[in-house]
Amino acid sequence: MNLAIDIGNTRTKAGLFKEGKILDLKFYDSPLDIVNDSIFIQLAKNAIIGTVVAEMEAFYKELNKVLPTILFTNETKIPIKNC
Repeated sequence: MNLAIDIGNTRTKAGLFKEGKILDLKFYDSPLDIVNDSIFIQLAKNAIIGTVVAEMEAFYKELNKVLPTILFTNETKIPIKNC
């Protein structure tokens, strides 16, 4: 399973996906609450973070200790071309 995290200005959303289908969705008040939800994140093998918040390096490093994590930015290589 893969963990997708969306960090907004007021809420953090996290979803577990398997084969392109969402299996579970949770909402958090803080990104660090996800790291504390060990039962939820242990179900995932990989994670990706998308955020509008400027500084997420500390959270990224903390989550990356638990499972391989990608911080999705404008520089992330993806197989989609935006015209």
